[in-house]
Amino acid sequence: MKKYLTLLLLLVSVCFYGQETVEELKGFYKINGRENLFFPLKDSLVQVPIIVNLKNNKLPDDFVNTSFVRLKGKLIEQRSFFESYFTKYTIEIDRIVEVDTNILLEDYLKKYQVYKTELKEDEQRVAYFEEEGYYAGPFEGHTFVWIKDKEYEGEGWAFFDEDVKQSVIVEGKMGLGIKSSFNRGIYMKVKGIRTYGKRYGHFGGWKSQINISEVEEFDINKSLWEFIELKIRKNGFYKDRKQKLIFPKILEEGKKYTFKAVAVCDCTLEAKRTGGYIDYTFTEKDGSGIKKSFNGRLIANPWTYDNNTWDNYRVTYESVETESRVYDNSKFTVQVYREKDENGNITIAIEDYINNREFGLTQVKN
Repeated sequence: MKKYLTLLLLLVSVCFYGQETVEELKGFYKINGRENLFFPLKDSLVQVPIIVNLKNNKLPDDFVNTSFVRLKGKLIEQRSFFESYFTKYTIEIDRIVEVDTNILLEDYLKKYQVYKTELKEDEQRVAYFEEEGYYAGPFEGHTFVWIKDKEYEGEGWAFFDEDVKQSVIVEGKMGLGIKSSFNRGIYMKVKGIRTYGKRYGHFGGWKSQINISEVEEFDINKSLWEFIELKIRKNGFYKDRKQKLIFPKILEEGKKYTFKAVAVCDCTLEAKRTGGYIDYTFTEKDGSGIKKSFNGRLIANPWTYDNNTWDNYRVTYESVETESRVYDNSKFTVQVYREKDENGNITIAIEDYINNREFGLTQVKN
């Protein structure tokens, strides 16, 4: 019985960890936060990384991050994820045998490894990446959209190296995590590594993964939403990897509308749509007098542009001003519904984060 139990435990161990082999490998070693990565070099090509378990986390004194190294260790088929890469293998090593700091990972990729359009089945590759574009960071959808000659070129599932997150300050706050204030996309020039050959990200929504190691330039006053609005204004449409976008037309171009609240407050919104923008005046009365009145500009979230497949579809417009954010939310958001009321009037909803309230309004026809 004891013999059978020992055999069973051995089988469980093999099933959990996978096949183990001792390998001597050459490649590039990168430290990214909690993540120790090894990019093997095979037939002069840099391969996708594997996780390294380095005994005592002891690195050679002359080590420079992303140096070329030679190491020997036990290769285990074990899927892992720490900061940015989902890896199929882990290598356990006692020490790094040799370090060459004269050649670094991204320098090698830039010089020897270009992007390849046609791959073998199940083949993955890495390439140097240096582009300008927009980083958008909604939950489970953080994306870098890159442009070429002022037009859409591509997009990928985006990660920032841990030291980059701490070195970039946006709106007075340190760090580039996943936060809704990046929903509109901020302009960046970046460098890093592109991994491609399979599907990446949430539900496999991207054909590339972009690991950003340097942000050369960024401008929070240039947004992806505004870039898309400008492209539609110029070309009549915007085409990305998934869809062709045009301006929302629930509100007619150039027509002035008046909406009145049906509850919560004695409020009126006067609005006029121009392209992807709404210019508005909001007025709230208190008895016979005006309690508050202000005007501003909103921009449509392009991912909510006209879509005939959704029930009770609505277009979302948010404050244009960069400072018009409260807890990462637009201070003043307007939802315009496609479905009209029983009298044929357009209905909207206002999310007022300044006063922490939400209420509906109905079109008042002159």
